[in-house]
Amino acid sequence: MRSPIGAIATVSVALLTMSMPASAADDWVTKQSAKSVADTVSALTAAVDKAGAKVMATVDHQANAATIDTGIPATTLVIFGNPKLGTPLIAENRRVAIDLPQKVLVWEEDGVTMLGYVDPAELAERYGFAPDHPSIKAMQGALDKLTTAASADQ
Repeated sequence: MRSPIGAIATVSVALLTMSMPASAADDWVTKQSAKSVADTVSALTAAVDKAGAKVMATVDHQANAATIDTGIPATTLVIFGNPKLGTPLIAENRRVAIDLPQKVLVWEEDGVTMLGYVDPAELAERYGFAPDHPSIKAMQGALDKLTTAASADQ
């Protein structure tokens, strides 16, 4: 038989887990942007170019949804990379290439523009890299700087 304290603890843990921000619950890092989705995407792609990385694609999910007469709020995926960071990881474990190049999602949620990406530490865990692998650390720093630049009110 379960004690009342045990039941309360179970419910408390369940409620805490449901109320955690996305970054804590599922290895996502999220930030709010002071700009619209379109302006945030423009700022992000400019920051990527300025950093010497390459934007490989942008995927406008809202425009794609409109082709099947479905409306969704503004949602754009920016895919970009720097071979100096990703190639060493791919050389060590080719399977990581499914998660590279890096991606940042920019979307509208309840009237607020959000940016989010999967923390590169998740790649380290998923593919067996040391958490302090130089490429993982460099990706974390780059993603933080790029998304901060893209979301800043300027």
